Amino acid sequence: MLQGIMGIAGVLGGLGGSQSGRRNQEKGMSYMNEGHQYALESLRRRLDAFNDSVASGRYNPQKQFDLTTKAAERATKVGLSNIAARNGGFGYKNGDSNTQQDLRHFSEKAQLQLAQNYQDIQDKYERMQNQDLASLDQAANNFARYDQGLGQDIYGIGQRQESAANAGLISSLNSLAGVDWGRFKPPTK
Repeated sequence: MLQGIMGIAGVLGGLGGSQSGRRNQEKGMSYMNEGHQYALESLRRRLDAFNDSVASGRYNPQKQFDLTTKAAERATKVGLSNIAARNGGFGYKNGDSNTQQDLRHFSEKAQLQLAQNYQDIQDKYERMQNQDLASLDQAANNFARYDQGLGQDIYGIGQRQESAANAGLISSLNSLAGVDWGRFKPPTK
């Protein structure tokens, strides 16, 4: 009789524990879902910020090219004027070969420097865009790892809960199977 009572108590306790486990699982799922939503929103914000940067021209070096071109033009004019003044001080005239060579050499150097400046600007903007893309990629990878971990956690919780419930029920049913139910017959009048 005691074995039967203990078996029934075990089944009821197992069912109560199962309900408590489900409540804890639901609470844990709620926290995991909040974390999932936060990670997803963080990824969306970064993607929106990157798209806004692209749309606003943050990665377009054209403005910097224009400013560099204007500065190079001013510097070239000043440099050419200085060469002409210096050569004039030495007695050379504007059409003399020495003056022409100096002016051409200065212009070539200015063009090479301008080309190098353009390349430096282009490299700077590409680095900036690549850094932002790397940050976005890192956020996406973090989100994927979070989702994978979340899935593994949920799967593990479900497996443990199922195993515990099955073990408890089997134990309780085995306990009930050993009871001599004939002893519990209702009284006869």
